Amino acid sequence: FDKLKLAGPVVPYCTNGTRLVHAELATTGEDQIVASASWKTCNGLNGTFGTYTGARVAVTFEVVKPGYPYHTVNGAVLTHHSGPKPVFIDKVSLFLDGAGDVMASVIAIVGKLFPQIAREFWIDVLTSKLSNILAIISIT
Repeated sequence: FDKLKLAGPVVPYCTNGTRLVHAELATTGEDQIVASASWKTCNGLNGTFGTYTGARVAVTFEVVKPGYPYHTVNGAVLTHHSGPKPVFIDKVSLFLDGAGDVMASVIAIVGKLFPQIAREFWIDVLTSKLSNILAIISIT
């Protein structure tokens, strides 16, 4: 997720008396996020299977006052409120290394013919995994 960078302005707003901050994170230019797994066959072949994509996700943080249970000296504290919600997932591709050029081409073509499979994977990764990361680094 190190390829996701702040994209656009951070937008503060209030709803029902709660102070919130909206931010969007996105890949830029040729940067893409990658997920891959190693594979190995019984007869000794090995390689990597994976997918990469460009993406943009929206995240909302709540602005809370410092103090118990927030251990800060001064200023406001941002806690994870909601999201990430995918805004777009772009240029989804599959790859296979180590199985030869023919198999690599077949996997790449399958990824282009049936992009929804990899897209659904990325929706899951960007929502559940990134949400877990935000929960871990959040104060609450």
